[in-house]
Amino acid sequence: MLCKKVNLTMLQLMWAPARDLVNSDKEAEVLEYLQPHPNLKRLDIIGWMGVKAPSWLESKWLINLELIFLSGCNAWEQLPPLGQLPSVRTIWLQRLKTVRQIGLEVYGNRSSHVAFQSLEELVLDDMQELNEWSWTGQEMMNLRNIVIKDCQKLKELPPLPPSLTELTIAKKGFWVPYHHDVKMTQLTTVTTVSSLCIFNCPKLLARFSSPVTNGVVASFQSLRSLIVDHMRILTCHLLRERLEHIENLDIQDCSEITTFTADNEDVFLHLRSLQSLCISGCNNLQSLPSSLSSLESLDKLILWNCPELELLPDEQLPLSLRKLEVALCNPVLKDRLRKECGVDWPKIAHIPWVEIDGEILQ
Repeated sequence: MLCKKVNLTMLQLMWAPARDLVNSDKEAEVLEYLQPHPNLKRLDIIGWMGVKAPSWLESKWLINLELIFLSGCNAWEQLPPLGQLPSVRTIWLQRLKTVRQIGLEVYGNRSSHVAFQSLEELVLDDMQELNEWSWTGQEMMNLRNIVIKDCQKLKELPPLPPSLTELTIAKKGFWVPYHHDVKMTQLTTVTTVSSLCIFNCPKLLARFSSPVTNGVVASFQSLRSLIVDHMRILTCHLLRERLEHIENLDIQDCSEITTFTADNEDVFLHLRSLQSLCISGCNNLQSLPSSLSSLESLDKLILWNCPELELLPDEQLPLSLRKLEVALCNPVLKDRLRKECGVDWPKIAHIPWVEIDGEILQ
């Protein structure tokens, strides 16, 4: 085991990943004796193989703890009562291979105080056996950011807090279990910034595509930003209700799409508030939706790493566009967009900022 103590406010406990013999009683004894200072603000436990949480994690001992990162604790079948930690703002759970549910035990003794009273960010990362999340809807009322990644058996979400404003469904994303000073400032000054990131959770996505309750729809009524890795997500009932309010849309890594179908075109007709559109990593995409011209609020368009894309739609791009960036697309497209002499130049000549493969044309 490696025990690395940076200072009184941060403690990282890491066990070697390759161990043939594990004595769970000894593991528990060692961790019990590593009780940290009550002023600790961040705790990482990585690769621990004990089956029961230490008593100091089950009590109010860590009253100042703000971030807890639990990773690779594979003998842990049940989560400790993390809801008792009064100051925790971020909880990151990663590769806890035997945890099958987030049950009522995680909330602790709710008669003494509100569970998760300070929690703002929750990350469920690579929880392969997790299939159930019990939540009455009265906890985590300050929760702003939820990341759900590689939870292939999770079928349903509990009621979500009303502060949630962004839904991200993506094959890649930005998940860092460490608060930087800038991020901390943003969280304390911008109370509406929050996101739900769902990645590689097929059963959960199937649930979004089926009829949902009014309560679930209400959870997304402030939705403004989307990152999707499959166009069918945009046509599901839940998101169709919100399309006209979406301001930022990122379509990435949709390798199955070559052209936009009639249903896809209809989606774009409903994006009346869209200001920023990014299409990236779509390896087989050959054409853009013709309904792009209808996006009267569109301010920025980014086309990146679409090697089969050779031309723009027939109609001129929206007059509202202020910025166009094109990079790593088919060389034919770059030639068609050449300033003044390119075939497609008249479609973009009105845009104040045009950048092609890093070259600023105007």
